Amino acid sequence: MILVYVIDENGYFIETQTIEEKEIVIDKHITFAWSEGMFRPKYDFVSKQWKEDMTQAEIDAALNTPPTPTPEQIMKKYITALELKLLGLQSEVETLKNGSVQ
Repeated sequence: MILVYVIDENGYFIETQTIEEKEIVIDKHITFAWSEGMFRPKYDFVSKQWKEDMTQAEIDAALNTPPTPTPEQIMKKYITALELKLLGLQSEVETLKNGSVQ
């Protein structure tokens, strides 16, 4: 059994499979991985190598994308907003009380 990287007709990785060596299909099953650090590896049928398919601008954008907030971070932000709103309402109530007492 051998681990292969299955690619589509354009050279893009689809999945890994474990198959018998005699089942390898040229230009569909690649037997070696791409270099670590590639963002969108694409197999080049001419050079028989993995190439980076993203432009430098796309890589920079991917690296500069802020991380997706966790559910806890979202809840904390929501609770903080509610607390601030509550403080504002409490202040308004106090103002109304003081205004109606006079």
